[in-house]
Amino acid sequence: MKSVVLMSLLMMSASATAGVIRYDFNTQTFSDAHRIGGYFVYNDSSNALLDLLVAMDGPTYSFNAGIADLSNTDSFSFTTDNLIFGDNPDEGFQVTVSEVNILTGQFGYGSNDTCYYDNDNLFCTGGLFQLTATVLEESTPAVSTTGSFGLLLAGLGAMVGLRRRRK
Repeated sequence: MKSVVLMSLLMMSASATAGVIRYDFNTQTFSDAHRIGGYFVYNDSSNALLDLLVAMDGPTYSFNAGIADLSNTDSFSFTTDNLIFGDNPDEGFQVTVSEVNILTGQFGYGSNDTCYYDNDNLFCTGGLFQLTATVLEESTPAVSTTGSFGLLLAGLGAMVGLRRRRK
């Protein structure tokens, strides 16, 4: 019982590490010879997309898309398994720009593939983007109320335990 209480207090005192993270995805070549690469910057604390660059070129069309080119809030989305994006091959993202949709991981047509489609075509790479995550700004609160409270309770519990042992 004591260990359960101690673990609960330690969990309360731990602060989550979140922040502004840049995710670079490597260039992929689709089966129709289109190539795509880019990055996005995401704030894990506020769940906000801060920046995006998707560059695609090939035989049919070429485009560069930024965050201003997303037509609505559902134009970009991503998923994680453990709140850390890019460390699991099943994770993925989706970008929709005009009539072109780029899907990878869980958003794609199979978790181990990256595909794009437009109004007339569907092409895939046969693999996933390799992602590189770079923390641009760590977001940690200056004073964690829950953490301080948990540490205070742990300290009080230790003092009460010591007092009972001495008696």
